[in-house]
Amino acid sequence: MAKKNNRKGKQVITNTPNGAKRESKKCKERRNITVSETLSIIISFLALGVSIVALIHSDHYSELEYKYKVDPQIEITGSPEIKATPSGGPPFTTMGEIQVSVVEKNNLDSAFIIYGDNRVERLELDDMEGTLEGKIKSGVDTKADIVSGEWEYRYFFLCLESLDGETKLYLIYTKSLPGFFTFNAASGIEVYGLEKADYENEADYVGEKLMARKYVQLLKELPEYRNQ
Repeated sequence: MAKKNNRKGKQVITNTPNGAKRESKKCKERRNITVSETLSIIISFLALGVSIVALIHSDHYSELEYKYKVDPQIEITGSPEIKATPSGGPPFTTMGEIQVSVVEKNNLDSAFIIYGDNRVERLELDDMEGTLEGKIKSGVDTKADIVSGEWEYRYFFLCLESLDGETKLYLIYTKSLPGFFTFNAASGIEVYGLEKADYENEADYVGEKLMARKYVQLLKELPEYRNQ
């Protein structure tokens, strides 16, 4: 409280200790409010930052999870090439440019080839595409695996094993006769179709049926080839 002192006709007002205490208490309350507001703002920004980081990581891991659930596959594109014979005879068709692509390669754990004579060759994953391109092109000049009439077949099986334990088996083959050449890659139901389809001329598709039967047999025996 303030006291009035009448000294020499003048009125003097002095503050008592209780008034000073009240002013000091108000200042502390204002400081506490300011600190609390500042802390609330900082905490809000931190929470926002954590939420953004969590969202980014969640999207990243969801994408990775999706990728590693998708089995690897191969895509083969190419075209035949017509060449003239050195002796001046009729031109013949052979392998032109070819390209092999492995889709979802990030999920590929191992890959190996099974040849028509049951030999097994493991592939390096880094240069797998180039290796397959070379093998398909060079296979044209090797001895035929199947000869049926004038038709010649050269083929091998490609096994892709994914990180989640799934296995996919491909039949890759070339089919040729004088003046004609083709190549193809088939897997699963496509291979079954090679054997079960109703061909107009069955004699022209004996090789397809034999390769399809071999494919079905390999599916049952894959664990044996995997350990070779």
